[in-house]
Amino acid sequence: MAIEVAKLNLNCQKCTEEQKKWRGCNGGAKQPYIIDGIEVEFCPVKLINPMTYKYLEYYHYYKQNLLPFGGTILNQPAKLLDIFRILDKELNKEKK
Repeated sequence: MAIEVAKLNLNCQKCTEEQKKWRGCNGGAKQPYIIDGIEVEFCPVKLINPMTYKYLEYYHYYKQNLLPFGGTILNQPAKLLDIFRILDKELNKEKK
Protein backbone atom coordinates (compact mmCIF):
# COMPACT_ATOMS: atom_id res chain seq x y z
CA MET A 1 0.00 0.00 0.00
CA ALA A 2 2.79 2.42 0.87
CA ILE A 3 4.27 2.02 -2.60
CA GLU A 4 0.95 2.85 -4.26
CA VAL A 5 0.46 5.91 -2.06
CA ALA A 6 4.04 7.11 -2.62
CA LYS A 7 3.52 6.93 -6.40
CA LEU A 8 0.70 9.49 -6.07
CA ASN A 9 3.32 12.11 -5.12
CA LEU A 10 1.03 13.75 -2.60
CA ASN A 11 2.73 16.31 -0.38
CA CYS A 12 0.81 17.80 2.57
CA GLN A 13 3.13 20.82 2.73
CA LYS A 14 2.43 21.76 -0.89
CA CYS A 15 -1.28 20.92 -0.88
CA THR A 16 -3.54 23.97 -1.33
CA GLU A 17 -6.85 24.37 0.54
CA GLU A 18 -8.74 23.49 -2.65
CA GLN A 19 -6.61 20.35 -3.13
CA LYS A 20 -7.25 19.38 0.50
CA LYS A 21 -10.99 19.59 -0.09
CA TRP A 22 -10.76 17.63 -3.36
CA ARG A 23 -8.48 14.95 -1.89
CA GLY A 24 -10.45 14.65 1.34
CA CYS A 25 -7.76 15.72 3.77
CA ASN A 26 -10.40 15.68 6.50
CA GLY A 27 -12.64 13.06 4.87
CA GLY A 28 -15.24 13.19 2.12
CA ALA A 29 -12.91 13.22 -0.91
CA LYS A 30 -14.64 14.49 -4.04
CA GLN A 31 -12.70 11.87 -6.00
CA PRO A 32 -12.10 8.77 -3.85
CA TYR A 33 -8.82 6.92 -4.32
CA ILE A 34 -8.56 3.21 -5.06
CA ILE A 35 -5.67 1.75 -3.04
CA ASP A 36 -5.06 -1.99 -3.23
CA GLY A 37 -8.56 -2.37 -4.66
CA ILE A 38 -10.19 -0.52 -1.75
CA GLU A 39 -12.01 2.80 -2.17
CA VAL A 40 -10.55 5.38 0.21
CA GLU A 41 -12.60 8.54 0.77
CA PHE A 42 -9.84 10.56 2.43
CA CYS A 43 -6.31 11.51 1.49
CA PRO A 44 -4.30 8.26 1.38
CA VAL A 45 -1.28 10.00 2.89
CA LYS A 46 -3.03 9.52 6.23
CA LEU A 47 -2.75 5.73 5.75
CA ILE A 48 1.04 5.81 5.89
CA ASN A 49 3.00 6.69 9.01
CA PRO A 50 6.01 9.03 8.82
CA MET A 51 8.56 6.27 9.43
CA THR A 52 7.29 4.37 6.40
CA TYR A 53 7.97 7.43 4.26
CA LYS A 54 11.47 7.53 5.73
CA TYR A 55 12.00 3.87 4.73
CA LEU A 56 10.83 4.67 1.19
CA GLU A 57 13.31 7.54 1.08
CA TYR A 58 16.11 5.24 2.30
CA TYR A 59 15.10 2.72 -0.36
CA HIS A 60 15.39 5.38 -3.05
CA TYR A 61 18.98 6.08 -1.97
CA TYR A 62 19.73 2.37 -1.63
CA LYS A 63 18.76 1.87 -5.29
CA GLN A 64 21.35 4.54 -6.14
CA ASN A 65 23.98 2.55 -4.22
CA LEU A 66 23.90 4.94 -1.28
CA LEU A 67 23.39 3.48 2.18
CA PRO A 68 21.55 5.45 4.85
CA PHE A 69 23.94 4.45 7.63
CA GLY A 70 27.74 4.54 7.55
CA GLY A 71 29.79 1.56 6.50
CA THR A 72 28.93 -1.33 4.23
CA ILE A 73 25.74 -3.30 3.75
CA LEU A 74 26.75 -5.33 6.80
CA ASN A 75 26.51 -2.18 8.94
CA GLN A 76 22.88 -1.50 8.01
CA PRO A 77 20.11 -2.48 10.45
CA ALA A 78 18.63 -5.90 9.70
CA LYS A 79 15.11 -4.41 9.79
CA LEU A 80 16.07 -1.93 7.08
CA LEU A 81 17.52 -4.67 4.86
CA ASP A 82 14.31 -6.69 5.33
CA ILE A 83 12.29 -3.64 4.25
CA PHE A 84 14.47 -3.25 1.15
CA ARG A 85 13.88 -6.91 0.24
CA ILE A 86 10.11 -6.49 0.67
CA LEU A 87 10.10 -3.33 -1.45
CA ASP A 88 12.17 -5.03 -4.16
CA LYS A 89 9.75 -7.97 -4.20
CA GLU A 90 6.65 -5.76 -4.41
CA LEU A 91 8.09 -3.50 -7.09
CA ASN A 92 9.17 -6.52 -9.16
CA LYS A 93 5.59 -7.86 -8.96
CA GLU A 94 4.33 -4.57 -10.38
CA LYS A 95 6.80 -4.70 -13.26
CA LYS A 96 5.51 -8.14 -14.26
